[in-house]
Amino acid sequence: MKFKSLHFLIEVINKQRKKNIGFTNGCFDLLHEGHIYNLNECKSNCDILIVAINSNISVKKIKGPTRPIETLNKRIKKVSNLKCVDYV
Repeated sequence: MKFKSLHFLIEVINKQRKKNIGFTNGCFDLLHEGHIYNLNECKSNCDILIVAINSNISVKKIKGPTRPIETLNKRIKKVSNLKCVDYV
C-alpha cells in the first residue's frame, strides 16, 4: 500500500534529493474524473507524487455537515490505487 507515515515520507524526500518531488492535497470525497485529471497533471510535473488527504473533520468543515460521504480509509484506498500517485 502507498499509505505511509510522515516520518517515512520525510526519509524518502531526504534520500531523493536529485528527483523532483510533487505534493498536493484534497478531500477526494467521491473520487471523480476531475480529481484524476488533476493528479495526472501533478504527476506529469514531478518524479514522485505525494498526495495528502484531508481528515473527515476537515472535509466536514469545508463541504458541510453531510460530508464526507466516504470514510477516510476508503478515500485513502481509492487514491492509493491510482497509478500516478506514489505515496499517500
